[in-house]
Amino acid sequence: MTMVSMRVILSATIAILLAVGANAQETLPRTLFINVDVFDSENAVVIENANVLVEDNLIAKVSTDPIEPDSAVVIDGQGRTLIPGLIDGHNHIMLPTSPLALAYNLHWTYTGALVTREAERMLMRGFTTLRDAGGPSYGIAKAIDEGIVPGPRIPYL
Repeated sequence: MTMVSMRVILSATIAILLAVGANAQETLPRTLFINVDVFDSENAVVIENANVLVEDNLIAKVSTDPIEPDSAVVIDGQGRTLIPGLIDGHNHIMLPTSPLALAYNLHWTYTGALVTREAERMLMRGFTTLRDAGGPSYGIAKAIDEGIVPGPRIPYL
């Protein structure tokens, strides 16, 4: 599988998740993904034609046998590959453009708009958590946590 096809698969997976509001803030209590291939990173294999039950934003069960939906929202993955969310451990989300442009040309409110757009783009690329390496990310992290804007979790302790 080429890197381009992996990116397409990842984008499709994230689009499915976002289409039902399953981002970091607005999770459904129970979601059942059927007809998906699951990447198992611990064993470096792909489990084909699997079903995945997600409860309270956590994977509760992965099985090649049918799983009873029991009031879960059912999403047919149509054979696409489902992977866990990615984590970016060194990111500069608060620098959405060059530092010189930020210092000399952009108003801080405009910078906030750019950061908001980048947060959503990060989520759409499959990143469900990121660590901002040095930027003042408390505001965007809080807005994401409160569901005001879509984006990955950003720890701010």
